[in-house]
Amino acid sequence: MIKNGFFCDFIKLQTFAWYLSKQKTRVPRTVAPDLFDCCDNRNCLFALWMVVGGGAGIAPSDMADCIAQHLSETRMTEPAALRDIAVVTTTVATDVQARALAQLVLQARLAACVQVEPITAHFRWQGALQEDREFRLVYKTAPRALHPLLALVRAHHPYALPQLVVQTLQASAEYADWMDAQVAHASVSG
Repeated sequence: MIKNGFFCDFIKLQTFAWYLSKQKTRVPRTVAPDLFDCCDNRNCLFALWMVVGGGAGIAPSDMADCIAQHLSETRMTEPAALRDIAVVTTTVATDVQARALAQLVLQARLAACVQVEPITAHFRWQGALQEDREFRLVYKTAPRALHPLLALVRAHHPYALPQLVVQTLQASAEYADWMDAQVAHASVSG
């Protein structure tokens, strides 16, 4: 019925909790003990019940039945529910540089979101081992805006050899739609 350990993955648990919270139907009050047996950590199912069922007045047994009923219907595992997004990562030396590059790309509408975080980088540069404090920027964009984003970052990057790492990831269709709307008016020629 349910693969062992499915509900122990917290990300899937949160996604499934969101999905169930959107359901308008009530479920019958039946106990599904085999559902609890499929997970080594019963706290996962209790957390799901607290997030979705607890607030809606659904008892744990109802939630177990609801999970069993909707598991095969959930759209989170359907390929059509996921869309490709582009993620570009770079690093700079200072917070000021990070903010400037983030704002530049957002103002040009070439990314929907830029995350900035402090990191410690270990690398070899000009024959010597280095350890530097840097700031990592992670740009999330629509694939059609990737090349203009790379050109803009490259043109304004303070490093002689900037790290520009591109990944194609899959995101929910809703998130990808939001991203598309954020870069919709961007100048994305070439």
